[in-house]
Amino acid sequence: MIYTGTSLFISDNSGAKKTECIKVYRHKKKFGTEGSLICNSVKQLRSSKRANMRVKKGEVVSALIISTKIFRFYTKVSSHSVAFKKNSVLLINKQHKLIGTRILNPFSIFFRQTRYLKLTFLGPGLIK
Repeated sequence: MIYTGTSLFISDNSGAKKTECIKVYRHKKKFGTEGSLICNSVKQLRSSKRANMRVKKGEVVSALIISTKIFRFYTKVSSHSVAFKKNSVLLINKQHKLIGTRILNPFSIFFRQTRYLKLTFLGPGLIK
């Protein structure tokens, strides 16, 4: 569960390394889970020597949560429980397209059933 003020890792090659959650969009609850959109502030960059940085430090960007430390996904046929080691997100623009061109970490099979089906093709793998 991602609350306001939570520190998050970036799982794409947009140039940012760490961000902090400012607000969770379109949720009745105060926290975000996998598949939720959040507003982030960039806190740390990967390397200052890169010429193709797509974000700057302190910039406010939208992000999609792809993995949380605590996540449970249950179906009627079989129940799956998935947990990751860190909270990670993907940075997206206003048109809900990825800022980066690659996804570095695997994520849950949950994204096959959402409108972000394109992520499953770009990622290195899916976890059941």
